[in-house]
Amino acid sequence: MRIVKVKWMDSSIQHGWQEDINECCVALCEDVGFLVEEDDEKIILARGVSQTGFVNSPMAIPKGSVISIKEMRVK
Repeated sequence: MRIVKVKWMDSSIQHGWQEDINECCVALCEDVGFLVEEDDEKIILARGVSQTGFVNSPMAIPKGSVISIKEMRVK
């Protein structure tokens, strides 16, 4: 299973009434994990995988939000 670093854009929200909407922005995120699934709609990263097939903390990232996927080399 590949270990990858994913750069992706996430939405954000500000609470309550806002006078200056320019402070509301999207967030550039970076995550590293096991690439357990990829299709046309999404990628799924997991923090850990077991020999029995279980995954720890899987996260789905929409493909439209992904900027880059870089395979990490483990020594």
